[in-house]
Amino acid sequence: MGKAVDLQAIGREYGESHRPMEFACLLLKLLQLQPDQPMLDALIDQEDFKYLRALAIFYYRLTQPSLDIYTKLEPLYRDYRKLRAFDSGSMCLVHIDELVDDLLTKNIVFLITLPHLTRRLLLEDSGEIPPRISPLDDDDDSDSDSSTSE
Repeated sequence: MGKAVDLQAIGREYGESHRPMEFACLLLKLLQLQPDQPMLDALIDQEDFKYLRALAIFYYRLTQPSLDIYTKLEPLYRDYRKLRAFDSGSMCLVHIDELVDDLLTKNIVFLITLPHLTRRLLLEDSGEIPPRISPLDDDDDSDSDSSTSE
C-alpha cells in the first residue's frame, strides 16, 4: 500500500493521450489481490491518508453487497477533505463526501460503470437497514425549538 499512500489525485485517466492514472492502476491491483474484510475496513477507517481512503472506498463500492456499502460508506459523509480529481480530461477538486455521494447515487463514476446498487429506500422498506437520519435534521429541530421559545 506504499504507492497508495503516495497518490496525489483520483481518477481513471489524464491527458490527451488518455494515460491511466495511478489511482486506476492501484484499483485494478486491489481487484486482483482481493484484500480480506478486516484489511479493507482498516483502509477505510484510517484517517491519515485521504487518497488511500478514496481508493478503498471505490474498491468497496465495486465489490461489496448493497447493505454493507450503505452501512460502511454513509458515515463518510462527514469527511470533508479535498481531493484532486481528473474527470473527463480536466482536473477539479472534490471532497470525500462528494465522492461517497457519487458512489452511492450514480451509475458511472470516473468513466467506470459501477455494479447495481439496491436503492436505500428498498432496504429500509424491507427492514434491513434503519432510515438514514441526516445531521441537518437535528439542526432544523434545534432552530425551531429556539424560535418558539422567544
